[in-house]
Amino acid sequence: MLLLWDARVHEFLKLVQAFIAETDYPITYSEKDSKEYLWSLINNPDTAVFVHYEQDEMAGMMIVTRANEFHNEYFGYISKMYVLPKFRGTRTGRALLEDACEWFDLMDCALSFGTATAAIGQDQLYINLLGKFGFVLQGTVLIRQRKTHE
Repeated sequence: MLLLWDARVHEFLKLVQAFIAETDYPITYSEKDSKEYLWSLINNPDTAVFVHYEQDEMAGMMIVTRANEFHNEYFGYISKMYVLPKFRGTRTGRALLEDACEWFDLMDCALSFGTATAAIGQDQLYINLLGKFGFVLQGTVLIRQRKTHE
């Protein structure tokens, strides 16, 4: 289900807050920044935000985008994917990926990418799930944290 700017936004922001809390990243949730960023995503024709419900609860979300950086063809990117812990292993992850792959095809993406950072520590489960949709592992992700000055 594609997220529109309506009452579900508050549910989505709770999901984002849970996503951030589950990471080991040195970051702090900001409702103001989250709303502004979400608004920019929803209003960008090259971006889509998908959500999936189970048991009348928003169970997971995925943010995808497309770009044709230095070439004629578009690339599709999964930038974020999060499924609440109690809904992992259910239909949610597959439903989100089905929506994303359908969107990538509709948006004429020649290649689509999913990075392990989109899954916040659920790397192998995420890799296995994406593999079921035709994604193949290629390379790794490196992360550098800002140096702090004391």
